[in-house]
Amino acid sequence: MPELRAETREQDGWLMPPFAVRAPEGRPTRRRLQSLREVFAAKLRIETTKGLQFSDLVKYADDPVGFAHDLIGCETWDKQDLMLEAIRDHDRVSVRASQKASKDHSAAIIALWWLCTRTGARVIFTAPSWKQTQQVLYRQIKQHIGAIRKRFPGLLDGLRVAELCDTGIQTQDYTDLRSINGFVSQDDGNLQGISAGTGKLLVIIDEASHVRSDVYLALDSNLAAGGKMFVISNPLRSSGWFADTHHKNREFWHCIHISALMNPNYIQRRTVISGLASYDYVERKRKEWGENSAQFQTRILGEFNIKEEGRIFPHERVTRSIELREHASTEGKLQFGLDPAGPGRDETALCGVRGKRMLYLEVERHLEPEQIVQWVARVVNEMSEPDEKPEVRVDSEGQIGARVLGMLLNEQKAGRFIVVNIRSNEAAQDKLTYGSIRDEIAAHAEKWLKDGGGIIDDQKLTEELAIMEWFTDIKGRNRLISKKEIAKIIYRSPDRFDALCLAVYSTTVGNSREMLQRQLEQRAAEQSQRTGRSPDRAWREKEKSQGSRRALYGR
Repeated sequence: MPELRAETREQDGWLMPPFAVRAPEGRPTRRRLQSLREVFAAKLRIETTKGLQFSDLVKYADDPVGFAHDLIGCETWDKQDLMLEAIRDHDRVSVRASQKASKDHSAAIIALWWLCTRTGARVIFTAPSWKQTQQVLYRQIKQHIGAIRKRFPGLLDGLRVAELCDTGIQTQDYTDLRSINGFVSQDDGNLQGISAGTGKLLVIIDEASHVRSDVYLALDSNLAAGGKMFVISNPLRSSGWFADTHHKNREFWHCIHISALMNPNYIQRRTVISGLASYDYVERKRKEWGENSAQFQTRILGEFNIKEEGRIFPHERVTRSIELREHASTEGKLQFGLDPAGPGRDETALCGVRGKRMLYLEVERHLEPEQIVQWVARVVNEMSEPDEKPEVRVDSEGQIGARVLGMLLNEQKAGRFIVVNIRSNEAAQDKLTYGSIRDEIAAHAEKWLKDGGGIIDDQKLTEELAIMEWFTDIKGRNRLISKKEIAKIIYRSPDRFDALCLAVYSTTVGNSREMLQRQLEQRAAEQSQRTGRSPDRAWREKEKSQGSRRALYGR
């Protein structure tokens, strides 16, 4: 039997216990030695954490990775360690990441680490949906608490864990009150006025790409006295406040990028850490979506899709329009677009345009129709030149729109402006190309921006422009994404976009019957060119076939 000898080694700052290794002629493999070192290191760490009290966890205040390993007992990977150490070292951390990249797992570790290692700590987390807030992130936090209680019975007995995230987690010791609470990011009013001791507040925003800008601003205002903010998301939208943290506002943030191609499961082509995207999944999506597709770029590579295929207003065009505004032409008449809203949640938006330059964009909330009319009359008088009669285009759909239109028509009698009634849900003038007036005026706005129109740098307007896209209905007409779908993305009506479209819409596009006749003649000519038959012959054959069907089916 070969002779054994004992060795004592140091691994990552820990003195390794003696263990047996074979003599040179029978030395075990390097992988086996590494496994032994890891086993003994883990055992030694468990021994050093026995008898811990909750107050002792302050020693992990500067070691979130050690907190995850020693207390929760979870295995982390290099990018996850990078996120944990970043929030320790920086006040603002923004992470854009692919699918299955330990986003929620890491956010939950950070929340619990902050609570356990700081006196008077307070954690507020939010996400755009109840499912993400309650059933994903809060559930993950409770799972980490369960893991610690299983490994260290009695250590977290001082925490009261509620079923719902808004009640959350709180210490029972009121002399050292600490808490974790989660809220759905639907109403910015619920997220204002949250305070903690200086530097004791941590704000976590999950799926930040879909969190409204007003919610972010409300949460950010709570950090005026100090604290930290950790935001993480799949970069599904290339505009908005989250995108700005990685672009124009990058200097104020510590930014981290995580791609599915970086995780150990993909690199080693096997399951190294459970829950991360696998090699097979990534390669399947590469073939299914295409490497240059928007889905692969955002969901797998974790990159903002700046090109935005299929979008009406790509990011480059909107950015260029903002930059061109100062030099855009102001030749032409003054035109206003008014999208009225009642006292509810939607906003009344008023946009003023002259030539290729947007001159005015403001919104008001909770206005009565009389107040809307007074506001419009005041702005028009202030901005119009002597003897000028600007046009005010009004979307008169709905009860509020109809009342505002009637009052403005009365004001029109004074001769200060001209009121143009536009019903956005009516059939388009170009009936073969667009389904409704709403679709048609969006196409006019697209052309206006393409031709050099300059817009005001308004974050909400930019968000609304970024999500607009066309789809084709059963008749082959262009249709704009519905307001119901828009509300699912930005959680509001696109009032600023609607006002802009009304302001730049050209109502003098000709008689709709004459336009329809010209389009029918053009289509007949195109069909005859494809088939080689004259338009008259094609029309006669169509009439003959229709007559045969009527004779056969009785209609």
